[in-house]
Amino acid sequence: MTGVVRTNKDRHIGHPSKTPNPFHQTNYATGSPNVYANNEKGVRIGDITYCTDVAAVGSPNVLVNNIRWHRFDDATAGHSTWIPNKAQTGSTNVFANGTGSGTAISSNTSLDGSNNVEGSTIAKYP
Repeated sequence: MTGVVRTNKDRHIGHPSKTPNPFHQTNYATGSPNVYANNEKGVRIGDITYCTDVAAVGSPNVLVNNIRWHRFDDATAGHSTWIPNKAQTGSTNVFANGTGSGTAISSNTSLDGSNNVEGSTIAKYP
C-alpha cells in the first residue's frame, strides 16, 4: 500500500545539483490547510519541501482540497539546478490507493470527522 505524504514528517530522497552545489534532502513544508494525516498536513501536488522542491505527482483519484494527494515514491519536479526526485517516506498507517476500503478525502472531510486521518486506508473513488 502507498502511504500518503505529510508535512514535517516526510521528506524527498534528496538530490545533487548539476552544478557543484552539495547534495541535500529536506522534509515537506507546505500542505493542505485543513486535511491532516497523523496530525500533519496532507501534501498535495504543488506543495513544496523546505528546499522548494515541488510535489509533481499524486494519487490519480484520492484528492485533498480537489488536488491529488502526494504519496510515498511519487515524483517531485526538482528546482533551480537540482534534479527531480521523489518522496522517500510516507505514512505507515494512512494509505491512498491501497487494498482496503474507506472514504476518499477532500476539502473538510476525514474518516473520523476531525479533519485528521490516522490508522486508515483511503480508498479510491468508486
